[in-house]
Amino acid sequence: MRIYLSLCLALCMLMIVPTLSYGQKGGEVYETEPYEVRIKKVYINGVYIPENLDDAIRELDSKMSQEALAAFRKYSEEEAERKAFFSFGRWMMVNWGLEEGSRLSHYFRQEGVGVVEDMVRVLMVSYHRHLNDKPLDSETLMNIYKKKRQDEQKQKEKEREALIESLRKGGGQ
Repeated sequence: MRIYLSLCLALCMLMIVPTLSYGQKGGEVYETEPYEVRIKKVYINGVYIPENLDDAIRELDSKMSQEALAAFRKYSEEEAERKAFFSFGRWMMVNWGLEEGSRLSHYFRQEGVGVVEDMVRVLMVSYHRHLNDKPLDSETLMNIYKKKRQDEQKQKEKEREALIESLRKGGGQ
């Protein structure tokens, strides 16, 4: 019986151990480059990184299929921002390195838009406006997202101050 259990344990180990290292290459550690390096690169992982909003629009014009353009153009501006966020927006976020840092994300940060989701929304709405021959009005658009984040920060600060005041008065007991 003891030999049978040992044999079963050995077989289980032979089946489990290889799966623990599945997908790993010889213990290599993959790290992204420092932000300061990434924001200067024209290409990241073989993908061209636009340097600003106008360049991003030109790049999207060259990459989008006619079918995708037609479908996106038909959306209202609100639908373009909302419906395509997890597909088209996610593509931009990943491929243009908006989360890890790229020259495009750095451009947005310099313009005061620091939240990645806001960057994507500005890109999608601006591209939708471009396709529908409307003025981009990118400064106003970016200001909307900047104000939204500032208002959120002010609200958090008010809540924090109210909590501190409540604790001072003994409300935290």
